[in-house]
Parts: sequence; structure tokens; C-alpha cells
Amino acid sequence: MYYSFLIIYYAAFFILTICMFVINIQQPSYSQKLMSSLFSWCAFITFGFCIMITNPASLEYHIIGQKILYIALLHALFYLLLFVFDFCNMILSYKIQLVLIINNFIMSFFCLILDRHELFYTSSRAYNRGGVNFYTHTFGPLYYFYYIEMLIYILAMIWLIIRHMQKAGPGVTKASSLLLVAIFIQVIGYAARSMIGFPYSFAPIAFIISVTIILHLIYVERVYNVNDVAKDYIFDAIDSAFIVSDGNYRYQGSNNMAKRIFNELNSINIDDNLYSASSSLRQVINGDIRKMGFEGSLYEPSIKRIYDGKTVIAIVITLTNITSQFEYKALQDSYREELEVEVEKQTRVAQDRNKKLEQMSFQLVQTLANAIDAKDKYTNGHSSRVAEYSVRIARAMGWKKEEIDILKYEGLLHDIGKIGISDAILNKAARLSDDEFDILRDHVTIGGDIMHDATTLPGADNVILHHHERYDGTGYPDGLRG
Repeated sequence: MYYSFLIIYYAAFFILTICMFVINIQQPSYSQKLMSSLFSWCAFITFGFCIMITNPASLEYHIIGQKILYIALLHALFYLLLFVFDFCNMILSYKIQLVLIINNFIMSFFCLILDRHELFYTSSRAYNRGGVNFYTHTFGPLYYFYYIEMLIYILAMIWLIIRHMQKAGPGVTKASSLLLVAIFIQVIGYAARSMIGFPYSFAPIAFIISVTIILHLIYVERVYNVNDVAKDYIFDAIDSAFIVSDGNYRYQGSNNMAKRIFNELNSINIDDNLYSASSSLRQVINGDIRKMGFEGSLYEPSIKRIYDGKTVIAIVITLTNITSQFEYKALQDSYREELEVEVEKQTRVAQDRNKKLEQMSFQLVQTLANAIDAKDKYTNGHSSRVAEYSVRIARAMGWKKEEIDILKYEGLLHDIGKIGISDAILNKAARLSDDEFDILRDHVTIGGDIMHDATTLPGADNVILHHHERYDGTGYPDGLRG
């Protein structure tokens, strides 16, 4: 048994070292850097056990292994805590991080000299089992403080994951549950020795299993989903600012332009209240700011509430870049009394700008349609295809160009209501339950509400509301027929 555990400890150290090396030869992301740090300290934990078990007859080597073990465990849990914060889309403030780092430094110092004082071990005793020496210790106050601190780390991580599961819904249940399992395995690994009275520690094996689960989360379960990256890229590329909250103005996300205009958004967490985040943002929400300038551009704020029945489930705050509109008006005013030739020339310039604005408008709608399709992986590209077929049918029926253009926009935006539907329902692999299907059907009502005030697309709300009606009256929401 002794030699079996010796082989396991050295194998664990070797595997952790290889994993750490593989991550660092890449260009690691923030999560991968956390993983690299975690691997490093886990390797030291295993190395500490290797020293103790390789030299069982030496109290000196036993103490050296204990020092390495305690210091490495402290830092490993710190980086695991940072990983959990990142997993839950939360930010651990730099002040708290600094306090934890200073605490780790102080505790590491006392662990490093634990054989020079009686705060950690007040006494040590050797005993022999199966021809191998083992050591027991009488613990001092710093030992208990150390493990209370470890317990606080673990409880904080468990609380964060459970809170994330409650807030984010069933779509993240599997990934969050796996992360909880990884943390509990570490607890069991350290508690197993004292619970069953076994002379060897299972901690290195527990760390290997836990880290393997975390790797599975990142690379197999794809915690950082490519669809999320694509959606972030789309919204960050838009020249307008978007801020999304729930019905109570609890922050859910924003694009880069919003974070540039309201710098406070860079330091708040998901579910923080927007009223307390920024005084200027609070003025926008209250309607006190009609137009605002930023970096030479002019923005017009608007607030759109998304309803589920009579309940507000989401609020979208938009700051639209209207600089081009004011430039066009100023251009008209400045050349009003110019010669007819100059007026004609500037009119052509204005028409070109209007055409570009129209193109920008279409690109914005197309981008929004792509974002809607990206939200539902099963219907990717669906909005563009609906718009294309609608245009073909309208042309065959002899519709006017203006009517066809409006129809194209309606086709692109017909599924806009899916913004208000949970990703867990849209992307569920299994068959939807009746309740889930009823929720999915609400996307037509949500879409109609969103487009109700769209004066540039008159009637679009009616088209979007009834795009699932059928000729025989079996469609929804109103069962129209004929």
C-alpha cells in the first residue's frame, strides 16, 4: 500500500506539471491563467506529499513536506475562488483580492516557520505502522485558524455557485453542479484520512479529479460558449450603446460603447442596481437627459421595456448615435441661400448620406437579426431566410418596392421576441414540456410589444404577433384562419 501511494503521488505531480506546461505554451485567456496558477499550486501540494512519504523516517522531511503542503493549499484555494468568481460572471474587487493576498502572505510566513513556534503544532509524536513511521501532532491556535479560513473559502465558493444557479436558470445547472462536485471532492479528499483513520492522504488524488472536472467544464462543456463570443462581437461592433437589465433595473450586461460612455459599468457586477452605479445613468433612466455628447458624437437615449403579460421582465437602455442627422440639418441650414447649382450639389450629398443611413439601418437590423438567430442555435440563419422568401413572394405578387422593403425588415425581425425567452428553453436538446412550449410561444407577443412603437415600420407589430398563425386556424396566438 505504501509504494502504491508513492507511485500515485509522483504520477499526480507529473500530470499537474505537464498540464501547467501545456497551458503556458499557448496564449492563455484569463480563465486559462487561473487554471495555470491552480495547476502550479496543486503540483506543490502533491510535491509536499511526495517529500513526506518518500522520507517516512525523517521528522525533518516530514515538516518540510507539511510546510509546502499548507502554503500551496492556501494559494490553490485562492485561485480556485477567483475561477469561481469568473465562472459566475462576477468581479471580486481588487481591494478584497489585496486583503486576501496579504493574508496569504502572512499565513505562508507562519507556515514556513511552523517548526520555530508552537502556534501551529504544540507537539509532534511518531508511531510505526507496518514498518513505516507516521507522525501525529497536537495542534495550536493558528492551525485551527488556518482551517477555518479554508472552510470560509469553500463555503464562499459553494454559495457563489448556488446563487449563480438560481439567477441564471436551468441552462447552467449541469456546469454549476459539476463545479460543486469538484469542490466537494477536495473537501472529501482532505477529510477522508481523519474520517476513516487511514494513514495515507487522498488529497492529491482528490485534486487531480477536481482539476480534471474543471478542465472538462472549460473544454468539453464549453463554459465559455462560442455563441456568447459571437453575440458579444456583434453588439460591441455597433456604434450605439446598449445596456440590459431585468425589470427592477438590476444590471445584466452591456456592450463596449455603453462601457465607454458610462465608465462605471466596467466595475459593477451582474445584478447590481443601475440607479446606484452612475449618476448620469440614473438621469438617463429618469428621463432627465434627452441628448448627450460623447467624444464628439451626439447620442439620444431611449428605454424599452419587455413584458411577459403585465410583468416587466427586461429593460433595454439604448443610446443611439444621431450625429449624422444633426450634421445633415446643419448642412441644409448653412447652404440654404447658396446658388441653385450648389444647392443641387449639396442635395446630392445629402441623398448619398441618406442612402448610407438607410444602408446602416438595414445593417443594424441585419445584425440584430443575426444576434437573435445566434440566441437560438437550432434556427441559425432562419430570420434571413424568412426575409428572402418573403421578398421573392412579394415580387411575384407585384408589390411595390416600398412595400417589399418594409416586408424585408419585418421578415428579419419576426423572431425579435426570442430576446425575452430563456436560452435554456431555446437551446434545450430534449423535447420541450408543455409549460416550456407555452413560454416559447410567448415570443410572438413579446416581439409584437417590442415593435409596437416602431413608427418607421407601421404594422410590423401585427405581422410579428401573427407570424405563427395558420390558414386552417390551428396557429397562435389568436387562432386566425383564412
